[in-house]
Amino acid sequence: MLGAAAVVLSQPYLTTGATLTSCRLARVSASEFGRLLEGNSSLSQYVHELHAREVHAHLELLVDAVSRPAQYRLGKLLYDVLFALKPSLRSATDPNLWLPLRQWEIAELLSVTPEHTNRLLRRLEDNGLIRRKGRLLSIPDPNRLLAVLDA
Repeated sequence: MLGAAAVVLSQPYLTTGATLTSCRLARVSASEFGRLLEGNSSLSQYVHELHAREVHAHLELLVDAVSRPAQYRLGKLLYDVLFALKPSLRSATDPNLWLPLRQWEIAELLSVTPEHTNRLLRRLEDNGLIRRKGRLLSIPDPNRLLAVLDA
C-alpha cells in the first residue's frame, strides 16, 4: 500500500515505486482513502498495523546500519532478496538467480559507495560464498552464507 502514510499525514508522497514482476495496481484517491479509513475500523486497524510493521522494519534496518559491518549487510541483503523471492527469480532450468538490483542500488541500500560494494561482492566471491556473471548470481551454499553472517 503505497502512499497511505502520506494521506494520513496530509503530506505529499516522497518516493515512487517500481515492480520487479508484472502486477496489477488499483489507484485510490487521497480523499476516498481518507473516507474509507474514517468509515471502516477494520481497514483503519489494518493500516495502523501496516505502519507499525514499517516502523519496526525501519528500526531494524537502522540498528543494522549502525551496528553491523557492510559485509554482513550485503550478505543479508543478497540472502533476503534472492531466497525470499526465489520462486519469481529462479527459472526451472537455470541454477542461477537474476539479481534485480544494479550495483549502485545495492550500494545505496547498504549506505556505502558502489566501489566498496564491488569490493564486498568480490570478497564474497573470493570466499566461495557467491558466484557472479553479470547480473546473474548464485549462492552455492545458502547455509554457509548464513553461518558466515551469524559468526
